[in-house]
Amino acid sequence: MYRYHTLQMAKEQASDFGLEKGAMYAWRTINGYEASAYWLAGMAQFHINADIAFAVEQYYTITNDEDFLKKDGFEIILETARFWMQYGNFAQVNGKRHFVINRVTGPDEYSALVDNNYYTNVMAQFNLRLAAKYAEKFGDTDIPVQLNVTGEEIAEMKEAADLMYLPYDQEKNVKLQFQNFEQLPKMSISSIDQSRFPLLLHYHPLMLYRAQVNKQADTIMVDYMFPQGNTQDQLKADYDFYEPITTHDSSLSKAIYAIVAARIDRDQQAYDFFSQAVKTDLIDLHHNTKKWDSRGKFGGCLVRDCIWLCRHC
Repeated sequence: MYRYHTLQMAKEQASDFGLEKGAMYAWRTINGYEASAYWLAGMAQFHINADIAFAVEQYYTITNDEDFLKKDGFEIILETARFWMQYGNFAQVNGKRHFVINRVTGPDEYSALVDNNYYTNVMAQFNLRLAAKYAEKFGDTDIPVQLNVTGEEIAEMKEAADLMYLPYDQEKNVKLQFQNFEQLPKMSISSIDQSRFPLLLHYHPLMLYRAQVNKQADTIMVDYMFPQGNTQDQLKADYDFYEPITTHDSSLSKAIYAIVAARIDRDQQAYDFFSQAVKTDLIDLHHNTKKWDSRGKFGGCLVRDCIWLCRHC
C-alpha cells in the first residue's frame, strides 16, 4: 500500500523527467520523491519500477488478494509498464528488430548508464507481460476504461516484451551483464590489497565503470529470481563467470550468491556465502558496524565482545 500511496508521486516524477506516461518510482526516498544525490548510481536504477511490479505479483500470487489487485496492484503494474514503453524503444540490433532500454544502471553500482542491462531488461519484460496479462483478465470490467487502457497499448507492450533485447555471449555461453560488457578489461580482484575494499572508497567511479568488476550480484540476480528456463549448465556458466569478478562490497550480494551456489550444488561455496552474509554485522565485514560499549560509547567489534553482550542482554 505504501507503493500505491506514492504512485501519484512516481507519475509526477515521470512527467517532470519528460515522459508522457508512466510512473517513475524513486530508488532512494524519504517521502516518495527521489532523494539520491548521485543520480548515476541512484535515480538511473530504473529497474526499481519493475522490482515493485514483481513484488506486487508475488504478493498477489501468495495471498490471492483479488481486491488489492483490482483496486491498487494492477494500476501499479500498468503505470510501471508504461514507463518502459516511454523510456525504451524499438531498434535494429545485429540486423534484427528488438526493444532496447539504453542508459540505465542495473543493480551493480560499479557499472553506470549502460545499454541493455540484462537484469533490467528481463525485469521490464516481466513487468510488461504482467500488465498485458491483467489488462486481459480485467477486460470485461470497467477497470481498463478507468485507467485509459487500449488494446493498441497492450499489443505494443506484448510486442516489446517479445522483442526485448537480452545480450548474450555466444562464445562463453553466458548472459552479458549489459551490451558490450565483454569489451571491458577485467580488474584483477585477487591482486588488490584487502585494505582497499570496498573499492568505491579507493577508486574513482570511472575507473570502476570501465572494468569488468561488480559490486554485487547483477546478472546472477536474474538467475536467482528466474531460475526456470535455465539449464544447470547455463546457471553454472553464469556463476563461474561472474563470481570471480564480484567484490561483494554490497551486503546484498552474498545471500544471492549463496542461493545460486546451492542450486548448482556448490555446497561449500553456498555455505561460506551464507555464513558471511549472516555475520556481516557481527564481524563487521564492511567496517561500518558500531555498538555501545560498557562505557556507553560507540566502538568495538560485536564478536570480540560477544561474551560481554551475552552476560548483559
